[in-house]
Amino acid sequence: MTQGKAFLNLYNHNFARVAAAIPRVRVANTTFNAEQTISLMEEAGERKALLVAFPELGLSGYSCDDLFHQQALLDGCRDALETVLEASQRIPVITVVGLP
Repeated sequence: MTQGKAFLNLYNHNFARVAAAIPRVRVANTTFNAEQTISLMEEAGERKALLVAFPELGLSGYSCDDLFHQQALLDGCRDALETVLEASQRIPVITVVGLP
């Protein structure tokens, strides 16, 4: 019976479960965006995904326009990335996030 279970494991056949995640985002609210990202990382891990990809500016919000030139937003993005990186230590999934 163990051999049958091994056959059903997709990782034994060189496949990988990949997820695309779209978090709720608040423009320039990097703390909220990091929390939403981490929540979806946890869900991807629970669903046995190997990799989860997030939107290209998911930690900052997409329509920040001139705010992309503000040091406060850039610092917030760096802090959010550190928060996500810290969470990734306990969540068994490769994560791709985006920020300016």
